[in-house]
Amino acid sequence: MRKILLGLMVLALASSTIWALGLTGAIKKKVRELDSRTTTTVFNTVDNYTGKTDLDISDSYLESILISSGTDPQGDFEDPVSGTPPTGVTNYPPSDLVRIDIGSDGTYLYVRWNLAGTIPSDLALLSDNGYIHIVSLTVSIDSDNNSATGLTASKTLGAEAGLVSKVWYYASDNIVSNSYFWCKPDNENNTFQIYGDAEIVRYGQGRNYLVSRYKLLELEIANNSTIKICGGQVEVESTNYHHYSYDCFDSSFTYIVK
Repeated sequence: MRKILLGLMVLALASSTIWALGLTGAIKKKVRELDSRTTTTVFNTVDNYTGKTDLDISDSYLESILISSGTDPQGDFEDPVSGTPPTGVTNYPPSDLVRIDIGSDGTYLYVRWNLAGTIPSDLALLSDNGYIHIVSLTVSIDSDNNSATGLTASKTLGAEAGLVSKVWYYASDNIVSNSYFWCKPDNENNTFQIYGDAEIVRYGQGRNYLVSRYKLLELEIANNSTIKICGGQVEVESTNYHHYSYDCFDSSFTYIVK
């Protein structure tokens, strides 16, 4: 009898282990599906288990080069029509873009997105009873300061490059961030032809801003040229809604690349 009971216990333990492994696999599969829905190209990512692993660049250095800025009104959330909660986008401060700062050092173009609220440092529960999944920050660059060239969509008119940074929440102790760019417009399809990796300089978790940098050479931006920031957005995706919260940068400003 004792052998029979022991056998049943071992069988139950094995069954629960197999079920747990299968569940983990299912979750990973779902995460991959979610990721592929928002990113068409696989980029190098940085595992960020401690909340942040900033580049070894001083704050004073960043402040000395982030010298050009454009502001966006606080609280002016926009409804992208699809993928929103039933009542429309949520007024969620971490997706409320209030200022974009730009600067360069001869090698990199630096971008700082400034927000009205703090980007969560863990897997935050949101008002839709879902959890935060992605914080996505973008900037559109008109690299020749000519709206007659580049993309023709109204929100990115004249753009020759798009800069992106993302924070991905898989679990409270597994937050992954990455940054990338696209450039060289394909006007026929209103998209870009070249994609590449970039670097996050200041991670956003626990902060109301995020800083990334992009190589000028890869963006095909020359020193001493005048560029225009002609669009951008911050979007928060929950586990329930693709557009849980959404805010566009509706102004523009120029910057002479150093």
